[in-house]
Amino acid sequence: MTATTFGDGRNTAAFSGITGTGDNDTLLTIGDVTQQDTFTLLSTGGVFDVEGTLDGTNWSGPVSMSDLGGTSTAPVLVSVAAHIMGIAGSFKGLRVLQNGATNVTNLRVLAKRSAS
Repeated sequence: MTATTFGDGRNTAAFSGITGTGDNDTLLTIGDVTQQDTFTLLSTGGVFDVEGTLDGTNWSGPVSMSDLGGTSTAPVLVSVAAHIMGIAGSFKGLRVLQNGATNVTNLRVLAKRSAS
């Protein structure tokens, strides 16, 4: 996995090159996203879901995502393979899990602070 921070190192972070091996594998845990409120996710194969925490200890989910590559704006709980997914909200942390037996490949996550 490669992690990159941009700007001042707090407002934007990117994670890439993440691959899963089994159903419910934890692909990525981002422990502190209090500086970000917009999250964009993409995998080239397999599907995933996302859990969130408001206190850093208790995880809940899946968090609903917008399918930015689909024809419907209805929120989804599991990603669509090879579609860009979006999450907006305030969290203490986010955790991405593989959903199903097909391996998630090349997961990329961009965490950003929206313009205010």
